[in-house]
Amino acid sequence: MFFLFRNIIFLFAMMLLLMSCDKNAKHLNEANTLFNEGVELRNQHFTDAAAGKFATALFEINKCKKQDSTTLSLKANIEDNFGAMCWKHDLFTEAFDLHKDAANIFENIKDTAMYAVALRNCGRVANSMGNKNLAKQFYNEAINIANSLNDNEISGEMYLEYGRDIFMENSEYSKAIDYISTAMRKGADSILCHMALGLTYYYMYDDADAEKHLLLALKSDKAGVKLSCYQTLSYIEQSKKNLTKAIEYQQLFIENMLISDNEKNNENILKIKSEYDLKMQQQQFKSEQKIFLLRLVASISSVIIILLVIIYLSRQKTLKKQIEIEQMKNQINSAMKRNKVYVTALSLSEKITSDTLNFTLNDNDWNDYIQLVDTIDNDFSKTLLNIYPTLNNNDLHICCLVRQGFSNKVVSILVGMNNTSLARRKWRIKQDKMNGDNEKRNFDEIIYQLNINNL
Repeated sequence: MFFLFRNIIFLFAMMLLLMSCDKNAKHLNEANTLFNEGVELRNQHFTDAAAGKFATALFEINKCKKQDSTTLSLKANIEDNFGAMCWKHDLFTEAFDLHKDAANIFENIKDTAMYAVALRNCGRVANSMGNKNLAKQFYNEAINIANSLNDNEISGEMYLEYGRDIFMENSEYSKAIDYISTAMRKGADSILCHMALGLTYYYMYDDADAEKHLLLALKSDKAGVKLSCYQTLSYIEQSKKNLTKAIEYQQLFIENMLISDNEKNNENILKIKSEYDLKMQQQQFKSEQKIFLLRLVASISSVIIILLVIIYLSRQKTLKKQIEIEQMKNQINSAMKRNKVYVTALSLSEKITSDTLNFTLNDNDWNDYIQLVDTIDNDFSKTLLNIYPTLNNNDLHICCLVRQGFSNKVVSILVGMNNTSLARRKWRIKQDKMNGDNEKRNFDEIIYQLNINNL
């Protein structure tokens, strides 16, 4: 009798073990399928749909109780790719946490090549967050590992990013040229390397070398790359007083700007389609998700009730203030819609066409705009002039547009220059009129971080 009972217990334990293995295998296979689908969508530039796939894949892989090297490797790859999608959507904190966790996993399972890639991705996000020193630490470590592996493909990409996104942005042009040149020798994308070198030489006022690399970069079939090259070449020809050639490049710049906008519109259409396809595919997971949601709702229902009570009480206290704010917003919006500079900037932000590019602005338009910005932003221009008294009217135009969050493309069109010239103009304003030698922040950070209420 004892032996019979023992055998029954053993068989029952084996059945539980087999069921557990089947569940692990199911979750692992599902996660792997979703990850591969996400990679394919990412390669097609459907970032939203890819992010959805990676998020669902991460949800599945976290259900696996067995944490062997295969499971951990897949989890790290999912996190690293999901982090890249978050970074593209400016979710920097989430992206950094995902890349950092992926790097830790790759290090533990001794996947050195992927460890280097994850570290590079950490550096990329740290740079976007404005932490240049932390970004340099991650890039240096990643490059050292890639070099030790003799992996020119990975290290070439890293040298290019390091030179272009770190050193060139920080005006460390000599280091930028060294790193980008190294990237080219290692086989990185020659078009991107030539464009980066062309812009770097241009910022160094070496127009001859800049022109040489920019002309090589024009071999690209991408409108965005040609857009930047034509802008810079137009300015170089202007500095050489070759106005005919400068106008030709400017015309090509406008043509490629329109092409670039059309490409973005087509991408938006494909993006909507991919999101619809993703929703249809997610219907397959409804059954399991319903069980999970029911348990989740049961566990947090009391918390929701408490939160609703708190929200209700808080809303009663702030309702009057919200009404006042809404009335103020309506007044501001009404005034904005009557200002020619703002209306023109808004139309350019929505779509750049030959019609929206056909505008003229006089001194009265700009004076009204600056007064309007002062009204809604606590005398922003006056405070700015008190701090930096050497700023002129044209400088104030740029400062006010940047303060209101308009893109470099819109600002450059409104003030009558190309993107590269605008970047140089900002740099000169900062250096000559904003204590450039002692100021660590860039021009946009100075404008954004000017706290009127504390001055």
